[in-house]
Amino acid sequence: MKNERRLMRWALPCLLLSAAGTAYAGPGPYGAPGFFSGCVSVGLGITAFVVWARGSFPEIAARADRAVAANSSARTFWIGLANAAVLLAVFVAVTKAGEIAGKAIVPLLVAYLLGVGTLLLRGAVAVWPSYGHLLLGPDSTATDLQASLAGGVLLTAFLLFFPFGTLFFVYAVARAVGVSVLLMVKES
Repeated sequence: MKNERRLMRWALPCLLLSAAGTAYAGPGPYGAPGFFSGCVSVGLGITAFVVWARGSFPEIAARADRAVAANSSARTFWIGLANAAVLLAVFVAVTKAGEIAGKAIVPLLVAYLLGVGTLLLRGAVAVWPSYGHLLLGPDSTATDLQASLAGGVLLTAFLLFFPFGTLFFVYAVARAVGVSVLLMVKES
């Protein structure tokens, strides 16, 4: 329990570092350092959110863990990929409407992005620790929070190996969306 609280204490600074790294990685003459900081920021930010959510909402994490255990990786991936395509199409449509309507569409876009972020986080709470347990091995005595951190480190490291590592990260994100959609369907 003491180690889990220590992990939770590090979640907020990691989120702040993630935001700073993402701001640095914006378009401009940064080249490789910008790409590197952007990849690390995305991985660090999602991992910090996953650790925070697992520690703060254990009942949601337990339901997500059961959904991962009850469904195959292929099923969660294909469900997530189909839903991610729909989410991307809606995002493009809202963005195009924003070009026409101007700044009046910004609250809708923010609400949409928060919803998609919540959807992703809800599934990532179960998917990230599964990769951590794979990394740590079957004999590991790591808690789910520690496995979340290890899985986040693994997925962040994969992000740096463009394009194949990035595709694996996208695979993990699609699985997270699939798990979240399965949870929503099960709850309704």
